[in-house]
Amino acid sequence: MKEKRNEQELLYEGVKIVTKKLSPNTDYSFNELKNMAIKMPQFNNMDLSINEQREVGRRYSSWVKNVLKQTLL
Repeated sequence: MKEKRNEQELLYEGVKIVTKKLSPNTDYSFNELKNMAIKMPQFNNMDLSINEQREVGRRYSSWVKNVLKQTLL
C-alpha cells in the first residue's frame, strides 16, 4: 500500500508541475493534465487504479481552490 501512496504523491506533484507550466487563462481538465504528467519520464510504467486517480483529482482540486483563494486576496 505504501508504494501506491508514493505513486499517488508522484502523480499529484506531476500534475501541479504541468499546471504551473501552462500559460495563464488556459482551459484544461484534470484528465488532460494527468495524461500530460504521465508522459513525464518518472511515470514510466505507473499503474494507478481509478480510485487512486480520483484521490489525486480530489487533492488537486483542493490545491487549485486554495491557490485561487490566495491569489485573489
